[in-house]
Amino acid sequence: MRVLFIHKFCGWGGVTVGVRKRCIGLNKLGVRSDFLFLQDNGGREMFYGLPISLYHTPAIHEAEKILKEGEYDVISSIDCPEIHDVLETLPEKVRIACEVRTPYPEHRRYLRDGNLPPRTRCMVTPSRSFKCLIQEEMNEYNRKIPIYVIPNHIEDVFWETGMLDYTPYLKRAIGWIGRLDDTKNYEELFEIASCFASLRNDLVFFIVGRFSSDESRRLYTTVSRFKGRVNFIWLPFVDYRRMHLFYAFLKMSQGCLLSTSRGEAFPNVVLESMVSRCPVVAADIEVIKELLNDGQCGALYKAGNKTSAVDSIVRVLDDYSYREGIVNAAYDKVRTNFTSEKVSQEWKMLFESLLE
Repeated sequence: MRVLFIHKFCGWGGVTVGVRKRCIGLNKLGVRSDFLFLQDNGGREMFYGLPISLYHTPAIHEAEKILKEGEYDVISSIDCPEIHDVLETLPEKVRIACEVRTPYPEHRRYLRDGNLPPRTRCMVTPSRSFKCLIQEEMNEYNRKIPIYVIPNHIEDVFWETGMLDYTPYLKRAIGWIGRLDDTKNYEELFEIASCFASLRNDLVFFIVGRFSSDESRRLYTTVSRFKGRVNFIWLPFVDYRRMHLFYAFLKMSQGCLLSTSRGEAFPNVVLESMVSRCPVVAADIEVIKELLNDGQCGALYKAGNKTSAVDSIVRVLDDYSYREGIVNAAYDKVRTNFTSEKVSQEWKMLFESLLE
C-alpha cells in the first residue's frame, strides 16, 4: 500500500511533526508513506534519513503530475483545499481522505464553504471534542461523510525522558511552547507570570516559539509592559528532535508545562509533557479537558482567569502528592492510548478499509 499525505506547509509545527511520526509508524507496518507540501517553512530537515519521499512544489500543476505518477492507493489532504480540484482528476481507484487539524477558524473556512472533493471517502480528526466542532462547521452537503478520530502518538525517544538525569536547575522552570499568536494566547502567559512577582522568586518562565511572520517586536512590546516583573527566557527555536530534552529539563527542575491556548485540535505539547512525566497546567478548553481526563492527568484552570491559573501552578509545584498523582495518571494514559504501535495500526486499518 502506498499513501501520500498533503499539507500546505512543511514547518516545525504540530501538523508536520504529526506527519513525520505517522510516516515512521506506517513504514514499520509495511505501508509506504510520503509527504507533499506546497510551502517550505524549514521543516524538511526533520525528515532527513527517513525512508520517506518528500515532494515540494508551490505549483498546483506540478503537484498534479506528482499525484498521477506516484500510483498512490490513498491520498490524504490535511487542511489543504488548494489541492482539492486536482484530487478529483485522479483515477477512481485512488481513495481520498481529508484531515482537519487546524485550530484556526479562518483556515477551516473551506469546511463551511463545502469545499471538499466529492469523492472524499472519509474525514479524520485527532480528538472527539474537535470532531464535534467541525461537525458543527461543515457545510450541510458534506455532513454525510464519516469522520474518524485518530490521535497523534508519541515517538520512541520521548519514553526515555523520564529516565534522564540532570543537575537540578537553580530555579523551577515553567515552560510554554507554541506559535506566538492570539490563539495560542502567549500574552496570558506574561499576565500569569507577573502575578508571581509578589508571591515567590524561585521561578523562571521559558517561552519556546516564534511568530508566524516577522513580528518579533510584538513580543518585545509585550515584554516591556511586564519589565522587571517577569523572569523569562525566550527560545525562538528548539529542534523538535531535541524537544524531549526540554521536557526532561522542566521535570528535573520540579517545574511544569503551562498551556494558555484558546484553541487546539490536539495539543502535541501536552501529550509530550505527559509522557515525559512533566506535570501539565492548562486552560480548561474542551480538547485539553479530554486529553487530561477532566483534571485527573493534569491541572486545569479556568480559561482567562489568572487567579485560577496561579492557584493551579502553585499546587503542582508545592503539593508533592498531588503532583505525583497527576504525573503517574498522565503517563499511564499515554502508555495505554498513544503509542506508535497502537495509533499506526489504527491508520493502517482505516486505509485498508477504504480500499475494500
